[in-house]
Amino acid sequence: MNIIFNVAFLSFFFLSTTVFADNDAIKFVPEFVGGLNISQIKSCEIKYSKLCPLKKSIMNTQQWPCIEKKMAQDKSCIQAGKIRELTGYPAIKFNQYGSVTVFTFTTIADGVDVFYMVDTKGQLIPLDTEIDLSQNSQYATLKKKYPEIALTGFLYWAKVNENLFPKSRLLPNKNQQLIFKQELRSPDCVACAKVGIVEMAYEFNPKGAFIQPRVLSIRPVR
Repeated sequence: MNIIFNVAFLSFFFLSTTVFADNDAIKFVPEFVGGLNISQIKSCEIKYSKLCPLKKSIMNTQQWPCIEKKMAQDKSCIQAGKIRELTGYPAIKFNQYGSVTVFTFTTIADGVDVFYMVDTKGQLIPLDTEIDLSQNSQYATLKKKYPEIALTGFLYWAKVNENLFPKSRLLPNKNQQLIFKQELRSPDCVACAKVGIVEMAYEFNPKGAFIQPRVLSIRPVR
């Protein structure tokens, strides 16, 4: 039994690190055009979690192949299945911001909360960790102190169980910004020190189509 558990754990450790490492590519998903149907996705997850057997001695991820196989045969669950296929995980929590959906899940191996946005064009949008920060004076100051500093997809939190979903801001031109607090770490790893916070705004037009990310501010962690 220990061998089975260890193999399962290692498999999902690899999966979670792979998902997080590939977190920078925006993907066009035809099944997401027009936005996500949150109630249908939740319904599919509940339905097939009940229909697939669960052995008490093994973590519930052993249900996943069964769930995904059944979802693939059910056209009403195509969005739920696509989320699993593209991220490696089921979406656990959702927030709706007009026509834009934000969903999250927690990786198994390291307990990291991963967030994605879905716009009306069907784009699956991860948190950006590749944006150029070199022209920001605060970043330059931190870079001198921490040469290995890196923008990450880890979100800053000040208290346990803090709500990490983004804040929404409506601009005068009717565009919407979803604002996340992304951590600067040195270097980029789960156990590495957080040295700064980047307030990153992901901007969408009034129709819910993604435009671009913008850096609002950078500050050191006190």
